[in-house]
Amino acid sequence: MVSQLPCADVNDDMTYDPMLKRVYISGSQGLSIFRQDSPDKYTELLRIPTNGAKTSIYVPSEKLFFAAHPKGVLDDAGLLVFRVNP
Repeated sequence: MVSQLPCADVNDDMTYDPMLKRVYISGSQGLSIFRQDSPDKYTELLRIPTNGAKTSIYVPSEKLFFAAHPKGVLDDAGLLVFRVNP
């Protein structure tokens, strides 16, 4: 292990973008985005709420991140689409 950082809890997906050197982790508490500063150092850039969306996919060629959230007490199930900025 080279690093350990807190992130969105109860995660289901993790994606690495080698061009932007970012790690995307989706979990029930949101989407955590980390930047890889060096092989052993990572910095959390952002944590975004996702209505409990754990299942996700990142499409690097389109710079889009998709996350599907379940039906909840306040809203129906849905698809969230995030545009990734370099």
